[in-house]
Amino acid sequence: MPQTFSIVITVNSPGEVSGWLKPTVKAIREWNRPVTITVFIPPCTFASGTEKNVVQAIPGIDLVVTSSELFRYIVLGRKPKGFHPSPQGIVLFLGGDLTYAALLAKRLKYPALAYSEGVVNWTNIFRYFATPYPKNARKLAAKGAPASQIRTIGNLMLDAIPTDLDGKKIREELKIGDKPVLLLMPSSRPEHFEYMLPFLIQVSGEIHKQIPGLYPVISISPFITDRQLAGVLTGEYAGVLGVTGSYKDGQTVHGVTSWEQPGSFLTSDGTVISAFRGRQYELMAAADLAISLPGTNTFELTAFGVPTIVTLPLTHPERIPIEGPIGLLGKIPGFGGWLKRTLLPRMALKIKYTSWPNRLAEAMITPEVRGLITAGDVSAVAVSLLADPEERKRISGELRKLVGERGAAPKLVQLMEIIISEHYGGFESQ
Repeated sequence: MPQTFSIVITVNSPGEVSGWLKPTVKAIREWNRPVTITVFIPPCTFASGTEKNVVQAIPGIDLVVTSSELFRYIVLGRKPKGFHPSPQGIVLFLGGDLTYAALLAKRLKYPALAYSEGVVNWTNIFRYFATPYPKNARKLAAKGAPASQIRTIGNLMLDAIPTDLDGKKIREELKIGDKPVLLLMPSSRPEHFEYMLPFLIQVSGEIHKQIPGLYPVISISPFITDRQLAGVLTGEYAGVLGVTGSYKDGQTVHGVTSWEQPGSFLTSDGTVISAFRGRQYELMAAADLAISLPGTNTFELTAFGVPTIVTLPLTHPERIPIEGPIGLLGKIPGFGGWLKRTLLPRMALKIKYTSWPNRLAEAMITPEVRGLITAGDVSAVAVSLLADPEERKRISGELRKLVGERGAAPKLVQLMEIIISEHYGGFESQ
């Protein structure tokens, strides 16, 4: 009997977990090889503390290792509890910092593979850099990745998106008739959620004044805790915007909110917005229009053909949590606020497109409303689109052309098999 082969994966952000990790683990299990799958979660500025539980809930994963255990293993060689790596294995980078995956590969003496949209490093460690689109491949090459190490395989996120959802049936289950469905997607990162949700609720209220029959819904990420939900409308950011209200829990079974008893946000002006966990794809299939922060959501909405207003308000840039050196300096009392107020708007002006569809098309396919904006600026665009079904239909058609074909996850597994063959002579030699 061949010995078990170890597959070690690094991943940390919500988008990487839902869009990249899930379909990859499924494809590995369908590979039908004698493997164990261990997921290491590198440190993240916006970690909520829910990451391990969310990853553990994905079928097919044998062990999940926290960032503190990862650090001790890389630096001290102290193996995480339950981690028993085989003599032969492979490290797969699906997110975080490439350095952690590279150091894991060195510690384990395994070959490594990275799935990257444009980040390149440690080319002596990573045998291949798999990437979604030709434009990403060109970006990798421009940053120094040898052509022989680059493989374009398609977008993993497509493999995570179900293809059998019926938007009309979902609307029937919601019992909303022909009301226009507005999907609000504030973010999966807790600090962004606390900043964006009050703004989106304010936007929804403005739209509702002009379209009374609106049915607004919020998709709640599994990375957002019940405590954060309960406190978001009494928090600092809501106070800055003047949005007040409360949250009422819905009926949730195994992390999925029932259609009959959703959670709900009730604002002081009487606006009621339904909130659902574990229903993001169903809500996308049923939505007439979405409003989202830049990120993975904008690609998923593109795949569903949902016209999306991508928004990033910089009216209070000092209150926006960000990664990197500016994020760290931004925490310095006094100076940090001034730095973020000064630099963030300037940085935003240099970014031509922030949403997935517009970046893919290199054109403004779906609206972006960002900068020194108000809720009224976003609601005006939303009202215009909701009143123009032909324009929404046109945008939807353009969006569906952009995403490409499914099948990236099996191609990533094929690359793993090539590396195993090159490095170990294949599974059969074990």
